[in-house]
Amino acid sequence: MSAARTQRTHTVTTMNYEEKLKLMRYGTIFLLLCTSLIFSVTAATQRPSAADTPGETLRAARTLYIRPGRAVDAKYLQYKLLRTETLSEWNISIVEDARAADLILAVEQVRLNYIFRLADRRTSTILVSGKVVAINDLVAADFLGKEIIKQMRDMRRLR
Repeated sequence: MSAARTQRTHTVTTMNYEEKLKLMRYGTIFLLLCTSLIFSVTAATQRPSAADTPGETLRAARTLYIRPGRAVDAKYLQYKLLRTETLSEWNISIVEDARAADLILAVEQVRLNYIFRLADRRTSTILVSGKVVAINDLVAADFLGKEIIKQMRDMRRLR
């Protein structure tokens, strides 16, 4: 019995040169496939590169979320933005869920100043910002709608 065990061990450990070479090739191919898979997953989950300009991001955006706040009623600001028809020309839709949005619009009020920031949801990069002065939130929504569209138009022109 020990002779059979010795022979079996001997046959497993002795491979000819071609078999060893074949095994090494398969191992190398497997290693290359795993490495390329890791790099492709990493590249797909990375944030956009610095080469993505705010203009490129705005041109690629298709959805906008208006963050509710105390400064301006989000629904009224949405109404004012949609009245211009510019968003539809740019194929940008306003969505109710921030997770579905490409862009996030936030408005804050400091006395009579209504300050807005339009940011990329994925990177939190502020693409457009500005302010308008208004006596109340209804007037501010009208001014904000016009100013936001103007700022977006100017930024979309940049390369």
